[in-house]
Amino acid sequence: MEGEESCPAPHAPPVSRASSAGRLFDAAASLLGLGDEASYEGQAAVALEAAAGDIHTDALPWRLVRADGLWAHDPVATLTALLEELASGVPLRRIAAAFHATVAEATAALVDRTVAAGAPRTVCLSGGCFQNRGLLTAVRTLLRAQGLRVLVGSAVPVNDGGISYGRAAVAAARLAKAKGRARCIWAFPAGSLRPTTPADCARPQSTSAECGARCARSTPLGPRPEHTS
Repeated sequence: MEGEESCPAPHAPPVSRASSAGRLFDAAASLLGLGDEASYEGQAAVALEAAAGDIHTDALPWRLVRADGLWAHDPVATLTALLEELASGVPLRRIAAAFHATVAEATAALVDRTVAAGAPRTVCLSGGCFQNRGLLTAVRTLLRAQGLRVLVGSAVPVNDGGISYGRAAVAAARLAKAKGRARCIWAFPAGSLRPTTPADCARPQSTSAECGARCARSTPLGPRPEHTS
């Protein structure tokens, strides 16, 4: 799993520490009794999203901490409150909804601190968790309320499929450069590793960083972020 490290303990099974938001959803789903095992990626998160439904409720307690120079969501307070709510007899659906609200608020707070530190006011939402429609809607609403521009992927999957696409694009660009014919990789037809003709980019010899945004907007075959404000 991305961002994990093994933490073996004497006389105890291996434990994994992860920075992935998906593992937080797995933990919450397990604590709520929605499943301890998964037969496919994201199964626990899907169950948690289904349990929350369209309920709107207040968030659980949460806090941000500074770790290695970066702000992060410390899940201890959130998961503790989740268990307390469960023990108090609060309906599972309401707890699941509160968990989603919590992740949304914490995410928006992290973005707010990052922007305050000088980051651009355009935010790209990506990662498998943003396939969760309820979470995506909540986070986007909070970010817009902060006056930020929000982009969400559409032509390219926001989950691991997008990572695969990106790796293929980088590999193809390196191969093209090695052969002395670097072109804009962002104009690839879907499922193809072959660049289109140089005419598809105003600067055929430019790097993806220089021409990516232009080609993403101009070609019907390239990735088209959903531009919202």
